[in-house]
Amino acid sequence: MANDPHELRGINWNEVFPFTHIFKSFRIAMHPSKLMLALAAVVLVYFCGRVMDGMWGAAGSRAMRGEIDKYLAVPAGEFSAAKADWKNGRIEAVARLAADAHREAHDLTAFTQSLPYGPFSDAFREKLAKANADEKAGQYESRSASFYLEDARKSWRKVYVAARRDADDEADRISDLLAQTRKEKKEYDADYNKGMQLLTAREKAFTEQAQAIRGNGIFQSLLIHEATCINNAISSVWHANLLGGLIVEGEAGGFLYWVIRGVKGAAWMLSQHCVFGIIFLAVALAAWALFGGAIHRIAALQFARDEKMSMSQALRFSSGKFISFFSAPLIPLGLILLLGLLLAIGGLVLNLWGVGAFIAGLLFFLAIIAGFAIAFLIVGLVCGSSLMYPAIAVEGSDNFDAISRGFSYVFDRPWRAAWYGLVAVVFGSVWYLVVRVFAWLALASAHYFANWGVFTGGKGLGEGATRLDVLWSAPTLMDLHGPFNWAIMSGGEKAGAFLVAFWVYLVSALLGAFLLSYIASSTTIIYCLLRRKVDATEMNEVYIEEDIQQAAPSDASSATEQGNPPAQSPAPQDATPPPSEDKPA
Repeated sequence: MANDPHELRGINWNEVFPFTHIFKSFRIAMHPSKLMLALAAVVLVYFCGRVMDGMWGAAGSRAMRGEIDKYLAVPAGEFSAAKADWKNGRIEAVARLAADAHREAHDLTAFTQSLPYGPFSDAFREKLAKANADEKAGQYESRSASFYLEDARKSWRKVYVAARRDADDEADRISDLLAQTRKEKKEYDADYNKGMQLLTAREKAFTEQAQAIRGNGIFQSLLIHEATCINNAISSVWHANLLGGLIVEGEAGGFLYWVIRGVKGAAWMLSQHCVFGIIFLAVALAAWALFGGAIHRIAALQFARDEKMSMSQALRFSSGKFISFFSAPLIPLGLILLLGLLLAIGGLVLNLWGVGAFIAGLLFFLAIIAGFAIAFLIVGLVCGSSLMYPAIAVEGSDNFDAISRGFSYVFDRPWRAAWYGLVAVVFGSVWYLVVRVFAWLALASAHYFANWGVFTGGKGLGEGATRLDVLWSAPTLMDLHGPFNWAIMSGGEKAGAFLVAFWVYLVSALLGAFLLSYIASSTTIIYCLLRRKVDATEMNEVYIEEDIQQAAPSDASSATEQGNPPAQSPAPQDATPPPSEDKPA
């Protein structure tokens, strides 16, 4: 029946299963222009965070080791007490650390006993004694812990450098004596390397203790926490664990658990370091309003019309809509805070003796109404905020229209929105792991094969280690950059390690840029899918700027000069363009 009009010749899977459009997110996200814009946002936020860490750290405002985990794990009173104990006990901890450092640096008993041809010569002991003569633990009073910690670090470093230098001199002297006996020379070198590794371990232990006393930067603590939450959230999706840890205490945390924990990290910063948190989040939101808005715009044109857009055009669009992008998520948050403030003012009535409780009980229905309004705004903000940027990018509208669309699409089609979100999360998690494995494989290959040509410089770190291992430890899948052994590097090695760290961290930043680009691309596609379902608007309808439309007249005039009639007469600038080209249907 070749002429059967009902013969099935093909299936449009995108129409049968609209969620399959989300599978285009990876291809759209990997576009170089989006990755570069996302990388610019990551670098800008990271740079601002590090600068702010330096400023706040110089003023003595730092976070204790593991502060966010303790903030989330214990009651507020217990957390405040632990933080106060850490702050008040730093002077005493510095005194103990300095005393231990001076004593160990002066003795070096384990180091000298590790060598078979020790104890060292009298000249060597005299050099150590002279280096340590004036380095006594002082009276730790009336000055900051940071001052004494730096003093202890300099004192220990001075003796440590002297010990290494003089030990090398002593090794050269003994090596000359053993030059004729190859076997004894080999045994001596092995014991010498063990002694240097012991000295290195002491230096690294001192650095670790000093860092625990000094504390981490606020941004540094937040960065470590958020990176852990992202990796665990994606790993939980890989293990099909979406809701674990939300109800059963002690259960392995699932995707939502780690997302909520990541949000609580920002809450920690705002509650414990309010000024720092407000400034940093404002900078991060501004960076995403500019660069993220541009990414959403490119994704909208690429998905809806299969058109490419340059980064300069996208940035021009996002800068023109900057206020809308910046304020869209802030307006619902501001309304929540305003209603909360009104409730707090109403709560003052309870302080009135006698009639206060009666008046509060009589009018408490207003508080419940305000509570419902706050709940509505919270749910809309959490679930619909991801659709606000796509709304501005696709429709060319303002912040209020973006908020209205984000809320209405989620509340009008909640299950469809949840399904699209689940598909995007699972699909994105798989590709994130693929991209991460690819990045790790690239870095591990570079480290492994480059190490073939390096034979020296790492014996103080461990057996079989090279100078490359000192500059940059071998990367792992969950730690691409690895620990840097700053404590045992010379000045030239530190400069080289800094440059190596720059390139390795750039790869990590690109991984974060891919994640941001994917989020922007997938949410833009989800917005178009929900808009078609709710508003019956075709997905290829997107706002086109006037500067793009005005490109046609120049093409027409050039065609006329060549003697060819223009393909289409451009509309005059004062005429009203068709609705499908300058505004959404």
